[in-house]
This record gives sequence, structure tokens and C-alpha cells, in this order.
Amino acid sequence: MEDTEKNNKIKGKNRFVKRLIGLIALIGAAIYVCVSPKWFSDGLHEDRYRQWLQRDAGRAAVIIDVWHIADFRPYVGSLGNWLKQRAERYSKGYAGVYFNVSSYSPEDALEQLSRGSRPDVISISGDTFAGKAFRTFVREIEKTYALPYCASGSFLVYDPTAALNAELSSLAESAGTPDEFRRGKTASCICDIRGTGDLYRAELMGKCPYFEAEPIEGTLKYQYLALFVGIDEKKLPYAAGFIEYALSIKAQSTLSAIGLLPADNTAKTDFEQEWLRKLYELSITQTPPPLWFRLALSFGI
Repeated sequence: MEDTEKNNKIKGKNRFVKRLIGLIALIGAAIYVCVSPKWFSDGLHEDRYRQWLQRDAGRAAVIIDVWHIADFRPYVGSLGNWLKQRAERYSKGYAGVYFNVSSYSPEDALEQLSRGSRPDVISISGDTFAGKAFRTFVREIEKTYALPYCASGSFLVYDPTAALNAELSSLAESAGTPDEFRRGKTASCICDIRGTGDLYRAELMGKCPYFEAEPIEGTLKYQYLALFVGIDEKKLPYAAGFIEYALSIKAQSTLSAIGLLPADNTAKTDFEQEWLRKLYELSITQTPPPLWFRLALSFGI
């Protein structure tokens, strides 16, 4: 008898719990029926993709135009690509900031200027920059017109057997073209870094006589970065930051990979050839000041 009463009590409790759960579910269903039309209506009129586009449209992209101007043609491509790679890495830290790097000869750049095109950052050699046409277009900030960020130079390439009977100075005076030296028609020639590198690779392939090379003093040619005079103030912090990044140890340490000399002598270098190491050592003793200082001296300021 007692067991029967206990079972009835347990069954009664279970029925009460089930009824309570059913009541709660019924109340929840009623609330859902009342509220869901509004949810469905809001969902039908809400376009998440459009909201995302409108959010990005409200934040205008910043495009920095960089002109790389080289009057020594071999570096229009390699150094131009170096600037593109540095710009891509720098811009990754800034959402909506993009860099457009274009390479020009000085003549092409002046033609672009005459048409009304304007860069935000300019990369140009010291010799070309010193020309009035370019100097007047570069912005002066804290008395810095432009800063050197890499360098090239020239070598006297010569047959070491010829140097046994002649001074290097006379070999320089009688130097032929690189192509003549490659074909064995002359005992010496004068090349820049890229040209000497081409001869070195040809030598390894047996297509050029064995040679030695000596850097020629006074032939270092520096490439400078500067802000253009008409740069938009909104672009200024990103453009100036890019120049600072190009001058950083991290960026400078990648220049030797393309056969150029870093302007910062604390940057890492990896020059396998002795003649490149000699030129680099020469550049350390002749690192130029910012270009505005050279210009100021030339005008007697």
C-alpha cells in the first residue's frame, strides 16, 4: 500500500512538472508569434552588404603617388621594384592607404609635370635633382629638400695581365665599351654596378675574360627621396612615414640584394664580390649630407 502511494505522488509531481514546462513553452510561443513579424520585417529591409559598402565608402582611400626618376636606365626597373615592395609592406599597416609607384626617365617626368601630373613623393638622383626644374618642385620641410637612401658607382674593369705593363690610370684613359671588353677587343672598360655585375655573370659562364675591378673615386651617384611641393596635407603623414621607412635599417638592409649601396652605413650588407665591398667602403667615407645642405652651399647661403 505504501509503495502505491509513493508511486502516485511521484507520478503527480511529474505531471505537474510537465504541465509547468508546457505552460512556459506556450507563453514563449505566444511571445514569439507577437514579436516575430517585426523581426522578419526588419530582416527583409536590412542589407548587411550594402551597409558594409556604405561604411567603406564613407572612408575615402588615400593614394600616394611615388615617382622614381632615374637617369641611369638600368636602375629604372630594379630600384623601382624595390620601392614598390617597400611601399606595399609599409601600407599594410594603414587601412585604406595605397601607393602607386611609377618609374620615369627625367625627360618623361618633366613631360608629366608639363601636363599637370604631380607626385606626392619623388625619388631622384642628386645630379638630376640639382637641376632647377626639379629643385623648385620639391617641398622644403625643416630645411630638408631630399634625403639620400641608396647609391651606385662606377668601376674600372680591367684584364689583370694588362695591369702588369700599364698603370690603372692609363687603362682608364684607354678604356673601351663593356661589350668590347666582353669580346676581348679591349683590355679595360668602365661600368656602373649593374654593368660590372653583368660582366661578372658572363665571366662565370665563360663568355667574358677574367677581370678585376677597382671603384673609381668621385663616381658615387646617390638616389634621394623627397616630398613634392604640392602634396595634399592629408597625404603628408603617410608620405613622410614612407620615406622614414625607406631609410630604416630594415629597408636599407635589403638594398645590397639588388647590388646597390645603402645610404645608412649601419645597415646589413652581403657583397660577395671584392670590388663591391671596396665601393661600399668608399661610400662610407663619402656619405653625403642631405641635399638641401649641398644646394645651400652652392648658392652661398
